[in-house]
Amino acid sequence: MKFSNLLERLNYKEIKNIEQYLDKFFNENDIDLKFSGHFKKRIIRREIEKNELIDTFLKLYSKYKQKIKRDNYKAFVFNISNYLGIPIVIEYNKSKDMFNLYPKTVFKNDEEDKMINTAKKNDEDLLKV
Repeated sequence: MKFSNLLERLNYKEIKNIEQYLDKFFNENDIDLKFSGHFKKRIIRREIEKNELIDTFLKLYSKYKQKIKRDNYKAFVFNISNYLGIPIVIEYNKSKDMFNLYPKTVFKNDEEDKMINTAKKNDEDLLKV
């Protein structure tokens, strides 16, 4: 690992701040973004950068905010500019009258075909952002 990469790696506090920042956008459309402990670990372990994560979720929101508001919806988000892939699950929270968006894990792969095949294999919609 390069020294410069070590300095740029996110920690849990920064990831929580990113989640809160992004959640403000999604909340405007009755979607609650929820990063699990597993998702946060994958961000750190796979050395995902702050700008890559923010860019991917803002593009998802901008392009698909209405489409993803469905109960029990599964999709694979693929950012074609930074090769980030994030499988997501959406569930309706009746008590809050909102949709919960759960990113399951995160991949970084410049082979678009692999990302598409992963989505198909898992029976998920492919959302290119």
